[in-house]
Amino acid sequence: MRETVIELATLPMPFLYVMLAGLIAYRWSAWGRRLLVAGAVLLLVFSLQGVGKILAVPLYASVPGPEGRPAAVLAVVPTGGIYRDALGRWRSDPHSLRRLLLGRRV
Repeated sequence: MRETVIELATLPMPFLYVMLAGLIAYRWSAWGRRLLVAGAVLLLVFSLQGVGKILAVPLYASVPGPEGRPAAVLAVVPTGGIYRDALGRWRSDPHSLRRLLLGRRV
């Protein structure tokens, strides 16, 4: 339930609610047209890449820089697949072995 409430309250949903209110009131008043246009403009503006970058600036401030991080010791290499052989043991696919070798180079 909490996730649903959060989904309905985060962007872009409020803009869609404004547009819906504008559509409902579109016939009876000029406010309906204004709400519809305002919701569409806000939806357009907030979908621009630059606005997303501006909104992300406070998030970057809380992340420590590379000088504060320890050196990498381990790399996660996603597998290319596994299969069960005739004896019932799990074996790596050739793609997994290739990725493992490439991961070791990193």
